[in-house]
Amino acid sequence: MSNEHMNKPEPMVGSTVVGERGQIVIPKEFRDKLGLEAGETLIVMHHGHGPILLFPAKQMQEFVQGMSDRIANVMKNS
Repeated sequence: MSNEHMNKPEPMVGSTVVGERGQIVIPKEFRDKLGLEAGETLIVMHHGHGPILLFPAKQMQEFVQGMSDRIANVMKNS
């Protein structure tokens, strides 16, 4: 088995139930692996008939800022 294959993250699959108040519980295995803590803000996204996506707000902000910087750099060099 190559080292490249061994370094790939394993997909995680789990399930949760929507409670009466619309709340869901993210399984502990996911919270631990992602370093999610109680009270942390998540961004919830959905488009068309696609899935519901959850992103930690801090990571989403860093991603968006990084993409914005890259786009600005491309525009500057065009």
